[in-house]
Amino acid sequence: MEAFDFAIVIKEDFAQAYFNKAQIQLDLGQYQKALQSFLNANAIREDDMHTLYHTAECYESLEM
Repeated sequence: MEAFDFAIVIKEDFAQAYFNKAQIQLDLGQYQKALQSFLNANAIREDDMHTLYHTAECYESLEM
């Protein structure tokens, strides 16, 4: 996770780093953090099917 944080610090618009970080957070059950990371990825790379799917998965897990 630290590697993704470091990559994001170096390059703020690195959508794949946000996505990969979110995947780990999702796997760890950190749904709120994962949601924010997926939303950050989507802001950079809009309408990516995988990002949107996992964003919805977070909303569902958070019962939103």
